[in-house]
Amino acid sequence: QTYIGHCIFSQEKSWIELTFNKRECFKFIPVGKPATRCHCQELYLGKKAATDFLPGGNQFRTTRSDSPDVWTVNKHTSTWPTDAHGTLEFQGTGEGDKSQFIRLAQDTSPELALQLLIDEWKLQPPHMVISVHGGTHNLQLQPKLMRVVSNGLIKAAKTTGAWIMSLGLNMGVGAIVGNALKEHKAKSGGKIFSIGVAPWGAVDHREDLIGSQVESLLLNYKFTTSSSQIKNINKHSWFFLMKFFHFNKCKMFFKQIFLSYSSNLPGPGHNCSIVCLVLEGGKNTINVVLESVKQSPPIPVIVCDGSGRAADLLAFAHQYTDEDGFMIEELRLQLLETIEETFKCRRDQAQYIFISIMECIKKKDLITIFRMGQGSNQDDIDIAILTATLKAQCKSAPDMLNLALAWNRIDIATSHIFVYGRQWPVLSLEQAMMDALIADRVEFVKLLMENGVSMHKFLTVQRLEELYNATPLPVHVVYLMNDVKKNIPPGYRFTLTDIGLVIELVMGGAYRCSYTRKRFRLYYAAKNKPAVGMKKQLSFRMAPIHEDKSKPHLPPILPKDFPHPFNDLLMWAVLMKRQKMALFMWQQGEEAIAKALVACKLYKTMAKEAADDDLDVEESDQLKAYSKEFKALAIQLLEVCYHADDDATQHLLTYELKQWSRETCLSLAVAAKHRDFIAHPCVQLLLNDLWMGGLSVRKNSSLKVILGILAPPTILMLEFKTHEELQLMPQTVAEHLHEVSSISSSVERSVAFSSSSSSVSSSSSSSKSVTSGAVPVGFTFKITKPLFLKIYSFTPINYFPKMLKISFNFKHLCFLVLSITTSYFLSYFIFFFFFLLYFFIFFLFLSEWKNSPSIYEWSVISHAVTVTVEKIREILISEPSGTVQKIKIWGGKFWNLVEFLTLSIFFIGLGLRLSHDDYFLQVGRAVYCANIVLWYSHLLNIFSVSKYLGPYVTLMGKMMVDLGTFIILLAVVLASFGVARQAVLHPNQTASWSLLKDVALEPYFMLYGEVYAGTIDPCDDNNRGSLCSVGSWIAPTFMTIYLLVANILLLNLLIAVFNNTFARVKTYSDRIWKFQRYLMIVEYELRPVLPPPFIVFSYICMIIGRIWKKRKSTTSDRGLSGFKF
Repeated sequence: QTYIGHCIFSQEKSWIELTFNKRECFKFIPVGKPATRCHCQELYLGKKAATDFLPGGNQFRTTRSDSPDVWTVNKHTSTWPTDAHGTLEFQGTGEGDKSQFIRLAQDTSPELALQLLIDEWKLQPPHMVISVHGGTHNLQLQPKLMRVVSNGLIKAAKTTGAWIMSLGLNMGVGAIVGNALKEHKAKSGGKIFSIGVAPWGAVDHREDLIGSQVESLLLNYKFTTSSSQIKNINKHSWFFLMKFFHFNKCKMFFKQIFLSYSSNLPGPGHNCSIVCLVLEGGKNTINVVLESVKQSPPIPVIVCDGSGRAADLLAFAHQYTDEDGFMIEELRLQLLETIEETFKCRRDQAQYIFISIMECIKKKDLITIFRMGQGSNQDDIDIAILTATLKAQCKSAPDMLNLALAWNRIDIATSHIFVYGRQWPVLSLEQAMMDALIADRVEFVKLLMENGVSMHKFLTVQRLEELYNATPLPVHVVYLMNDVKKNIPPGYRFTLTDIGLVIELVMGGAYRCSYTRKRFRLYYAAKNKPAVGMKKQLSFRMAPIHEDKSKPHLPPILPKDFPHPFNDLLMWAVLMKRQKMALFMWQQGEEAIAKALVACKLYKTMAKEAADDDLDVEESDQLKAYSKEFKALAIQLLEVCYHADDDATQHLLTYELKQWSRETCLSLAVAAKHRDFIAHPCVQLLLNDLWMGGLSVRKNSSLKVILGILAPPTILMLEFKTHEELQLMPQTVAEHLHEVSSISSSVERSVAFSSSSSSVSSSSSSSKSVTSGAVPVGFTFKITKPLFLKIYSFTPINYFPKMLKISFNFKHLCFLVLSITTSYFLSYFIFFFFFLLYFFIFFLFLSEWKNSPSIYEWSVISHAVTVTVEKIREILISEPSGTVQKIKIWGGKFWNLVEFLTLSIFFIGLGLRLSHDDYFLQVGRAVYCANIVLWYSHLLNIFSVSKYLGPYVTLMGKMMVDLGTFIILLAVVLASFGVARQAVLHPNQTASWSLLKDVALEPYFMLYGEVYAGTIDPCDDNNRGSLCSVGSWIAPTFMTIYLLVANILLLNLLIAVFNNTFARVKTYSDRIWKFQRYLMIVEYELRPVLPPPFIVFSYICMIIGRIWKKRKSTTSDRGLSGFKF
């Protein structure tokens, strides 16, 4: 059987040809009879043909067989630049495999061979090299042992990134390794670094591989040794082909040199371990084992007992030899007899082999015997390979941990490194943690945490910054970085401030990352005074950062670098797109729901960025999948908490998260657009309490509230919650601040009352204790979330002084009804409806306008002015620090833009209306009439909170997007027909802007059935004089085609698109309504009680309250200061 290969050469001499040599025999010294074969094992004719074109002064010569000249490699061979290297593409195997090959001399420098592999052939530097030795002919293993060896070898190579070196022929151990590689590729297609060392003389038609001037050569070749054909050598990926004059000895010699040098591969922090695996084998295999255990550094050997011949002999001697290398006489004689029988040799030869075996056993600690069915890992030869390497190298525990980390073998680290009683230096564990994070070894991070690494002590500013710079940022994150930081130079080292800007951009809204706050930046600058600009190499072995007490200018701004390190590591893992690490960091620490929502938002925004930047489609899809995974985790955890304790879960949802820009879980869910989270019963129960306030109404709640507002006496018919239920209700911002102010005032009065009979110190301490106990821990008094709902406390009863208990009289009931969100919404709706009615009556049906506005018109103007003032107030009290950012966040909502457009057009019309010119007066009235459309459109925003109308409002918005896409297609068809029709029917029309109307008007109305029957035939009796012209028949023809395409095709396409959108939205309409309801409650919760234009009275009350509070605090401060002194 032959295999077709494709060999590619370069016309110019490459670095390979200038660096590597081959070795050829130039003198024929026959051996045996007939004298047709040289000592170098080549035939006379083949040898002469191969040496005819050798360069140099050596000429091919022959010597008679009876000549006393003895053939030697040094005397009868010479080196020339190699002329055989390239790529073998195997076409006959059905796999399309490609393998690199080169012909080398057996004395080639291992350093050059490694340079060829790593620099030229682009192999990754190995963490381990596994050299497989054993039988080269007719190696037969038990099926189970064959399977165990194959699976274990591939597993060891795959997990450690090892190079497998073996005989590159399809015989003996080479066949075993080749079959294992083929099976692995068929199952997973993963890359295994396999290097085959094969004899050049085994290649049939090898002369076809020679020739540096050949562009490409199609080859038919077979690999043969002696009388056997060698097949399937393509299972290795790289081949070293050598002129082996002593086949076994030279092969083993080159391997040992190469492996010895591999253990000293250059590179910072690089460790490469060498191990030999022995399967069966002959006398040469025993010599290889002896050379391995004796050389420096020694190479550990794994012997597979049961594989036969040399392996069984070594296993027997290893088992029955004591620590001093002594074997009892009976067993020694048995072993000698076994050697004679195994190798078919005389007693003196067996004695020599026995001595070699006993020399090997003297290094018993370097030889590991693998027996199936014995030990803790009965069928895992990969465990035997790795543990033998650890034992043989006799390294310290940190070095062993580095090896296990490089191999990514958590089982080795758990069972053989982290053993009971071993003491670990703190710095070595922290170094291992740093390496594990960079290498994305989640299991090792978990193991190190279990063995004493504290993330609070480990994670410093320098280390977190190094994590962001140790590996390249994902492409989409680089694009985001370019958005926040322009003109990034090559090799720039990203700082945490840069990362903070990216996080703020990704999170959106008013989110402020802690890395960009002034407090952190001062701390960062104080601790990182060395340059942080251009990238510099930092060692992972960082000592803990200690504060320099000699520097008095370093303020203790933060007690720790990162109080919540798992939060920072979670964001690092998400930005670096390491999902497994992100999931692990999510499981650690506190605030699991918040962390899941943050990760969901980060992934979702990065997926959108990847899609917008036209990156790989799989990149965006993968980020979306990660986002969905965290979205599911958030809702699952909420479900668990809700069933465990619904009251505590409501606390959890509304608690202010200081580590997440003082957001709440609800605001984070809104930012991530997590509709399922907002639609959860726990959130809806919370919103219902806010929506109904103190009312306890089961049916027709909206109608009863409307009656209560329009007819105050009907309040007496309303039912209210009990005192205990009111105290357990969630509080809004305004209610929380009112309560805190009341409690503080009462406390101050009590302190002032008792101060006359107490000392200064005791009064001060009591004041502090009472004040600190007035409000639950963890709640703040700052208004920080005008854009998102923040519910402060479900205050227990014992926090209310008796004097603050609500008395259920008529006055308090009226106040209670007016303060709930329902009254806000319904009263605003009613007044808004009346002002729309004023617009309708006084602006559309009044035939005459006076120069000065009437009182009805002024009422509408006052409404618009107060609405404008309220919008300005909303912008000013929003959280973002800069004015531009405040406006940007406010304008990010669609209805805010609509309201801005409405008010802008209204005030333009008002300016024209107030002018004394009659024409401008009429223009102003026309602007008013157009503006009322926008005022009425605000009703859609109000309807969005309705359970029945809300989904349809959302559906309208989505269909408008579909309609916009459809209009583009329709415009193309309409314009093509309209221009052709107008040009044919009116050839002599003068150019004017009215042509645009003439082109589009009639074709547009044809879509609705108006076909203009009188002009269908332009040459009938009625139109002959005006429309009949040359080519007028084109108009009705094109009209027929136009109506077919526009009325039938495009309109039905639009209906199909609408139907698809409706079906998609209808499936989650309930979630949409609940989400919109939440947003509406948030919006109206932050507004004053009275609607425009009566909102002016709310402003006056707010101003008076602020002045009163300021004066009261000033008086209190004076009293306290006088008391202190």
